[in-house]
Amino acid sequence: MLRRAIDNRITRALSRATMRSLMRRSFTRKLLNDRYLKLTYEQRIVFHRYFARMFRGVTSNLVDGTWRVRFGDKEVLMPITSDRAWQDWDTAVSIVGHDIGVKKTYAHLLASSKRPDIFVDIGANYGTHSLLFLTQDVKTITFEPNPTCHEYFRDVCTLNRVEYDLEPVALGAEEGEVEIKFPEKETWLGSVDPEVQSQLEQQHDLRAERVPLRKLDSYASRFNGGRMLIKIDTEGNEHRVVQGAVDTIDQCRPLIVFESNDPAGRQKLYDFFVGTDYQVASLPWTPCASNSSLSCEAFLARSDTNYIAAPIDCRKTWTAN
Repeated sequence: MLRRAIDNRITRALSRATMRSLMRRSFTRKLLNDRYLKLTYEQRIVFHRYFARMFRGVTSNLVDGTWRVRFGDKEVLMPITSDRAWQDWDTAVSIVGHDIGVKKTYAHLLASSKRPDIFVDIGANYGTHSLLFLTQDVKTITFEPNPTCHEYFRDVCTLNRVEYDLEPVALGAEEGEVEIKFPEKETWLGSVDPEVQSQLEQQHDLRAERVPLRKLDSYASRFNGGRMLIKIDTEGNEHRVVQGAVDTIDQCRPLIVFESNDPAGRQKLYDFFVGTDYQVASLPWTPCASNSSLSCEAFLARSDTNYIAAPIDCRKTWTAN
């Protein structure tokens, strides 16, 4: 068994070396990209798992260019540069190869006759979720407090010729200032939650930034009615975000895709959603499956990290006639 494990590890290492070689030249990269575009959702997961980090800690020597990703009926361009190959490549294969339940839910809603009129991306990190909706011509507001993520998001929007609306603030239950802490090469782990920060400090060297703190309700005038989809991924701060969005949730009745990594904090989220006549369900999700809501016990016991909260009466708004 040990020998087999060693052999598998060597095989994967050789495969990554071959992949890096193919990626270095424009012609072979295009051939590889063409094959990638034919992968299923499940195959993209495996591809991401094995190859997303293959440029970490190595010299890339890449010819700068792009990587094409297909989402729905649109093609999305992702930058590939030698200077930041570790970041570009990881992001390029994550955009449709990671959090597949979330992406399948997005794809279903975008393909329906009652697609979202506005997408609100809270905790956007490099903005890949926002990009999926911007390239589908959906009005998008992107909230990301970490200033080190903004340049990449602007670059990728420029590459895809889409106009962005970036709010460089953290969202929560009150307004003021807050400190965000994050590992510099794993910015998606960044959090404003003190308990999460304490846990991160045990495993990473962290950078800290003071950032503005706002409530989502303070942006209500920019939502303009219509069907709203909200995504919340704030590494432990989700319950504070929804507490600062009470009026928005009451008036707009959005669908809310949210992350919940901490089982101890799930009770607060579940109680909040039930109190606003919402139900919680697992992903992927469609409005027609709105009767598959999770009980509190089931929600607390699940190992998944991503879920959706939907109004109990969402069929009227989100189900095609």
